[in-house]
Amino acid sequence: RTDEVNTAFQEQKGREVLFDAMEHTVAMEWMERCMTLAHIVVLFIRMLHVMSGMPRLAIVTRTFSASMKDLVHFFVVFAVVFALFGTIGYAMFGRDVEAFSSPSRAMWGCARLLFGEFEWEVLLEA
Repeated sequence: RTDEVNTAFQEQKGREVLFDAMEHTVAMEWMERCMTLAHIVVLFIRMLHVMSGMPRLAIVTRTFSASMKDLVHFFVVFAVVFALFGTIGYAMFGRDVEAFSSPSRAMWGCARLLFGEFEWEVLLEA
């Protein structure tokens, strides 16, 4: 009986080590994605800086600079309204429609609705 307990304990320890390694891998993948995003943003900023040195392309750079305040305000309002629609979708359809069964799925469902990729019949049946 003690051999069975020891074997089970060792298997449990092995699973814990495996799950810890998997959690570490997922965290590292998330870090890699964040670093990739930061790299893309830096490259975009460098591209805009290079474009500002060319007279015709400098028009684009100045346009971005002049409209940045308005764009930031628009995206803040858009994000709040989008989150509100996602929350409403989760509250209304969460029990009946799988695409709205969790808050994160509801946000993805709203994004799919925004781009016209959602099946309306599913919502009409709910």
